[in-house]
Amino acid sequence: MHRRHVLALAALAVLAGLAGCSAEGSLSMDPVANESAIAERASVSLDAFDGADRALIAGAIDDEGPTATGERPPIEPDRPIAAADGYHTLSWSIVENTTRPRYDVRFEVGPNATSGRSIAYEDLPPVDREHVPIDELREMLDREDGPRAIGFSEVYTADERDESVLVADSEYETLLVDGRRVAIANDGTREVTVHTYRYDAERVAPSAAAFAGDLRSEYAFTLAGLTDAEREIVSESTTDTYYQTSDSEAWSRLVDRFRDERPVYADHDTHEYLVIYEGEQYWVTLYDVDLGRQDGDAVGVTPS
Repeated sequence: MHRRHVLALAALAVLAGLAGCSAEGSLSMDPVANESAIAERASVSLDAFDGADRALIAGAIDDEGPTATGERPPIEPDRPIAAADGYHTLSWSIVENTTRPRYDVRFEVGPNATSGRSIAYEDLPPVDREHVPIDELREMLDREDGPRAIGFSEVYTADERDESVLVADSEYETLLVDGRRVAIANDGTREVTVHTYRYDAERVAPSAAAFAGDLRSEYAFTLAGLTDAEREIVSESTTDTYYQTSDSEAWSRLVDRFRDERPVYADHDTHEYLVIYEGEQYWVTLYDVDLGRQDGDAVGVTPS
């Protein structure tokens, strides 16, 4: 997946959040009846990736030591990859650093878009066409109000810069989008550090049954001894996501129960658990604004 930095270069209206109130916490408990269901929740399929990302992961699994460049790792899966031969954790490490120019290009609707040399979007070289936020541009042109400028910020290699007609000294003043003109403005260049990342993979389980068994033995715990108020929260969360929007002793006690256990995955204020409740297995996702960062021994992500 190509990661494009799209810049809204105009005042944007603030989007409303949840209607009426904001959630301070939430709990969802989804049944995982067997090993396959557990393994599916605790992994991400290789089939979920395509293009360069899929090739990068497949190369790591095949022990080819593939590399990719970027200011950040191009892919950072937070759990193991499910592939044909089992489940694999990915790791990545920086093997080289280099400096490259980042170009900021803006497209603007207005008086400046009425004259000057033009180029149609379809005629742009591929290196430029893939960076232009064409869908957002079309939406902007269709609107009579809202932002009147949008653009991109991208790192170009020397060869890409030579191929480009938009960055550095642009040859054109306007871009034609479905016959409509937008002005092209170069908003400057800055040097950034680009890293070369090497990706490696380690198989942690040969099958769904083995993977789920390892997770169950390491992380599963029984949720019991609840008060009536806690049980009511849990009961609701087994059928639909429960949202806590105000102070509640029952909610706080329930969060503390989970806090005392090891999450399978932990990401700031969202933790995932494997829980046995009234004899059934559940994959639990707990969010709480006060949960904070807690070591989850996440088995899926290993940055180096």
